[in-house]
Amino acid sequence: STVYLFTKKAVAANPKLPELLIKAHAEAIKRFYDDKAFAVKAYIVYDKQEPADVERIYDWNAQRNLLERIPYVLESAITAIKDQADSQTATAIRDFNVKSVVDNSVVDRLVKEGYFEKLFGAGIKPEIDRKSKLALR
Repeated sequence: STVYLFTKKAVAANPKLPELLIKAHAEAIKRFYDDKAFAVKAYIVYDKQEPADVERIYDWNAQRNLLERIPYVLESAITAIKDQADSQTATAIRDFNVKSVVDNSVVDRLVKEGYFEKLFGAGIKPEIDRKSKLALR
C-alpha cells in the first residue's frame, strides 16, 4: 500500500503537489510493470542482492499485481487500521473522524480527466470502477 501524506500547510503552499506526486508514482508503477530489467536494476541500487533473486521478487510482485495503479484510499483499509488500533488501548482511535484527513478528490479528478486510462490503457477501466466504489467517501 502507498499513502501520500501532506500537511495542510504544504498543500496550501504548493496546491499541485499531491497531483504531481500521484502522477509521478503512477508513472513509476507503469515503468515497473512495463520494464522488468529497469525495475530489477533500480531495486539492486538500493538492496544489493543477486539479480536472479531480485528477478524472483519482481516476478512474485508483478504476478500478484501488488503495486496499485489507482491510488484510492479504500474504506476497508481504513476500517482495518482503526480496528487494529482500537484493539490496543494506547492507540484507540474509534472516535477519530478519518474523513477529516483522507482526501480522494485528486484521484477522483484524475480519473474523471482520464489520466489513468491514458497512462495504463483502456484495460485499466474495470480496476478504476472497482476501486472507485471501494474508496473512502
